[in-house]
Amino acid sequence: MTDFMDLKTLMSEMDTLSLAISQGEERSVTWLKADRAYNKLIGHQLFTALYYNRKTGEVERLYSSDPTTYPVGGTKKLEQTPWGKLVLDQGEVFLGNGEQDLRWAFPDYQVLKKMGLGSALNIPITIKGRTFGTINLLHKTGHFVKDHKYFATILAAFLVPLFLDRNKGEVALLGEYVR
Repeated sequence: MTDFMDLKTLMSEMDTLSLAISQGEERSVTWLKADRAYNKLIGHQLFTALYYNRKTGEVERLYSSDPTTYPVGGTKKLEQTPWGKLVLDQGEVFLGNGEQDLRWAFPDYQVLKKMGLGSALNIPITIKGRTFGTINLLHKTGHFVKDHKYFATILAAFLVPLFLDRNKGEVALLGEYVR
């Protein structure tokens, strides 16, 4: 159940991210603030952000709270996986809890398992029906619940500019949304 303090914290974190974006802070600083906001509001043991390149079908890691295991700049093809079809193509949130869910979603499930991660919340960054990337939160099995997706989606909306200016050509396709 969401209480007043959760909403107050959410509003505070929204303000922090809004200022970081509008004042043009360094990307790395803004990503770190997003990492902290998600951890404060929802909790996570791993936070990554992936940019989706529709032309190549690859995702590229823009941020990672564990750059040793999941380095920034790392790429992988996920578009043809069941997870890719759900999150990247259909723009649906994925909430997975337990080994079966994560095995279905992630080809690197064994790495996640060794890290003690058993639940995932993946939020697509979608505008006008096009997915540009994902915010990915992972934690121990059973951590994420349905209500977490609401907080996660609201915060993700503030991070859209970090995905859009990744590819100037795609920004032009959005027309009135980026003028």
